[in-house]
Amino acid sequence: MKNIVLIFSIFLLSILLVSTSYIFQDTEYFCRYELGRKLIRQCKEETSPSMGTKYYTQKGEILYLENIKDGDTVEVGTVLTGSISGPWYFEGVFPVRIFNEYGEILNTVVAQTNEEWMTEDLVNFSFTVTAPINEEMPVLLRIEKSNPTGNSENDDYFDINITLRPEQMESIKVFYPNSKLDTEMMDCSLVFPVTRSIPKTEVIAQAAIDELLRGVTEKEQEEGYYTSINTGVEVLSLIIEQGVAKIDFNSKLEEGIGGSCKIASIVAQITETLKQFSTIDSVTISIDGKLEDILQP
Repeated sequence: MKNIVLIFSIFLLSILLVSTSYIFQDTEYFCRYELGRKLIRQCKEETSPSMGTKYYTQKGEILYLENIKDGDTVEVGTVLTGSISGPWYFEGVFPVRIFNEYGEILNTVVAQTNEEWMTEDLVNFSFTVTAPINEEMPVLLRIEKSNPTGNSENDDYFDINITLRPEQMESIKVFYPNSKLDTEMMDCSLVFPVTRSIPKTEVIAQAAIDELLRGVTEKEQEEGYYTSINTGVEVLSLIIEQGVAKIDFNSKLEEGIGGSCKIASIVAQITETLKQFSTIDSVTISIDGKLEDILQP
C-alpha cells in the first residue's frame, strides 16, 4: 500500500512540476520532461541560427542538430552535424544507430568530435549516414549516449525519423595505357577508357581527375591497364573557362619521370579524362603554378 501511495505521489508531483513550468512558459524546464515534450511542439521547434534546431533527449539533455529536422529526406553519404554536452561522449565518440520501419538495425555509425570533449559545455560532432539500401525508405536515427559501463541507468538517446534514399551515382571515364590493347606500343599517347561509377557531384571534372589519380584497380591491372602517373600526385586547382581546362598539380607529377614516352602518356591520361566532358575542348597543365619548363625528360 505504501508503494502505491509513493508512486501516486511522484506522479502527481511530476504533473505539478510540468504544469507549473507550462503555465509560466518555462519551456526550458518544461521540455526536459517526456510528458512535456508530448504536450507541446515548441520543444522541437526552437532554433538558433548558429547552432541549429534544439531537441531534448529522453532524459532531458539538450541536443542541437544543424542540418537535419524530423521528416527530412537524407541521402546516403550525407554528413550530419550538431552539438551536445561533453558527458555524452566517451573517448570523443558515441554511436548512432539506423533502424528500418520494422525495428531492425540497418547500420551503426560513429559520431565523433575533434574538440575537447571532457567538459560540461556543448561539443560539436559529425557523422556520415551510411546504410546498405537500394531504395528510398523511412528510417529512424537513434543518437545514443556513450555508455562504456553498460549500466542501464546511464542510458540515454534521442530518436529522429527521416527518409533515407540511396546515394545517387553517375558514370565517368578515366583513361589509362593498356599493354594488352596496345600490343605494338608504338604510340605513347595512346590511352583507353575505363568506366567508373562515382557519387553524383556538381564538380564532375574534378571528381574524374581524382578517380584517375587513384590508379588502376586489381581487376583493371589484370586486363592490362596501368598508369604512368606517380602516386602522391594532387590537384592544386582546376579552372574551366571558355572550353579550356586549366589544371595545376603538385610537383609529384614530374618527380622521377624519364623519357618523352612517359611524359606523353601522362599528358594523354589527364587530357583525355578531362576532354570527355562537353564543356572542355582543350587542357592546359601546370605544376605549382608553372607552365614552362615542366614535364621535361
